[in-house]
Amino acid sequence: VTTVRGRGFVPPLRVVAVLSAAGREPRPQLEAIRKSIGKAKLAVRLHVITGDDELMAEINGPGETAELTGGTSPELCRQIAAARPHVLHLLCHGMTVAGERTLAFAGVGDVDAGRVDSGSIRVPIKDLVRELESCDPWLVVLAACETAQASPAGRAFAHDLVSLGVTAAIGMRRLVDLKDTDRFCRELYPGVLAAIKAAIEPEEPGEQILEWASVLTGPRKVLGGPDPSTIDSWLDPVLYVQSEDLRVYSQGPSMSAEDYSHLQGKLDRLRGFLAIGDPETTPSEVVADVRDAIANAEAILSQAGV
Repeated sequence: VTTVRGRGFVPPLRVVAVLSAAGREPRPQLEAIRKSIGKAKLAVRLHVITGDDELMAEINGPGETAELTGGTSPELCRQIAAARPHVLHLLCHGMTVAGERTLAFAGVGDVDAGRVDSGSIRVPIKDLVRELESCDPWLVVLAACETAQASPAGRAFAHDLVSLGVTAAIGMRRLVDLKDTDRFCRELYPGVLAAIKAAIEPEEPGEQILEWASVLTGPRKVLGGPDPSTIDSWLDPVLYVQSEDLRVYSQGPSMSAEDYSHLQGKLDRLRGFLAIGDPETTPSEVVADVRDAIANAEAILSQAGV
């Protein structure tokens, strides 16, 4: 269980898509994300990371940027973190390497050689989460088979992401045909962007709760077909989330998103001090000062509708 800090939102919304699964055609998922952005009526920056230089050349629309994957796991992790995603989409393969949950991406050499196996860039889950700490994405989507399937050997990939500190992650429970994953993406992202729009452009100013569970309803209906009782593929998408709510604050009449983020960070540090401090050795006057500072910060946030 990890504390989920409040997020101050400053436009644009950043969607980062790593489209680099060896032997998998990425364009349908790219088009699904693009179309969803086009209809969302939000300021969105789409950044694509890929091992395919031909695909990179196609990323030239308004608000779109692209780069080729670095050649190593640390390089790719740094590329993702540098793009600072609010929403991170990963088209990749999942595998276990030396007992460690790992995501496999195709590098430029893999694509040029036409490799169809897992890809040469192997990113351990824990390494990716460590880099993501600096940008703290709202949602990670694993467009990869069996990334939400637990086994006797351990937790699901998506579970590991959240257990290590990511706020929310969606994965697929079983081996899923790529066409089904593409259909899932076409239905998922309109709901994701609609939920974000409702949170960052609320009817009433103040802090908003961003819920992800409802965005899976549409994709599950599509995967279930006309009669879900005869097929259980609607169960394949699985959402893992932290137990605390994801709170989002955009520009308000009495506080900026930047001031909100700064104050929330200060609160987290103060509360963390009380949580880990030894009451037997910490001077009582220090504890009293910290509690006063917490109360003061909470009062300021309360006046801003938080």
